[in-house]
Amino acid sequence: MYTDGEHDLDQGVGEVVEHSAEVYRVVEELFTALEPDHPLFTAAIEAGRAASDLSLTRESWADFCAQHALPGQDEPTDLADRAWPDPSKLHAWPRYEVARARTRRALEALTELQAQLTQYVGHDVPGAPRTVSAAEL
Repeated sequence: MYTDGEHDLDQGVGEVVEHSAEVYRVVEELFTALEPDHPLFTAAIEAGRAASDLSLTRESWADFCAQHALPGQDEPTDLADRAWPDPSKLHAWPRYEVARARTRRALEALTELQAQLTQYVGHDVPGAPRTVSAAEL
């Protein structure tokens, strides 16, 4: 869910959609490990919901990319094209606007969870890359 600031925001949407299932899995592990009265529980549940909603667009994105792949393209190239797509390809995807809105929501929820986690443990992760803000999308 990070970028170095040089990625096109559309590519950020592609990357977030491509990795959304993994993000959901990690957040799910967190909220299932927490008790309902834990200070991070609500933020973790909200982040999980947002990541889950976003992950529902992944199959559509993978199918769209497969339909528009170059003949003979290998799997690593397919994966790279889904994570870092040409913006025109991403915009041609019929679910692009849905994915963009869900990406924004997921980033907001994950940013809130990160802030609460930082406050809870008393420090931020050293050397963490810059988080893409929802406003940038």
